[in-house]
Amino acid sequence: MTDIFIYPRRDVPLADPSERAARVAAFEQAQGQQVSEPYRSFMLRYGGGFPWPNDLPLAYPATKAAYGEDPAVLFELYDWTQVEAHAKGEIYGDATPRDVLFIGDAEGGFQIVMSLMPDTRGAIYMWPHTSYPWGLAENDASRFLPLAKDFADMLDRIIEAPDSAVGRRVWENAKQQASAVQLVL
Repeated sequence: MTDIFIYPRRDVPLADPSERAARVAAFEQAQGQQVSEPYRSFMLRYGGGFPWPNDLPLAYPATKAAYGEDPAVLFELYDWTQVEAHAKGEIYGDATPRDVLFIGDAEGGFQIVMSLMPDTRGAIYMWPHTSYPWGLAENDASRFLPLAKDFADMLDRIIEAPDSAVGRRVWENAKQQASAVQLVL
């Protein structure tokens, strides 16, 4: 795995790890299932943030075709408040996909989601967001673009692309660089 550094959002509402742990546990109890490892450990330890490097080679042809680029720029791994807001439909309303956990976003209007479905549990997908209600042909699980088999696999795929101007600008424009730490699972 490439050495990945992450710095937190400046405005993280759940900066206290014990409060994050309580909220994650409450979510798991309400869902009747645990959040997949190592994502759960990542969330409890780091609480989300902005990674560097942040280039994700898109290994799947369907994903490359839909995105039109390789690699994609992983902008942010959401903090738990953002994860909950997406789960409650506060961001996309009735267009919100079911049985996934929103864990981040990529440049170009893609959301990074983790499957909560039994047959693909933990798998990571890109979802090109839309305003069509969930369940219509224009917005259903067939729109999920495979990204990685799980969270650890996604992190293993992260690289610093030689022509990573956009990714580098995202990282370098951040004022919180001084608070960056090496991501260790």
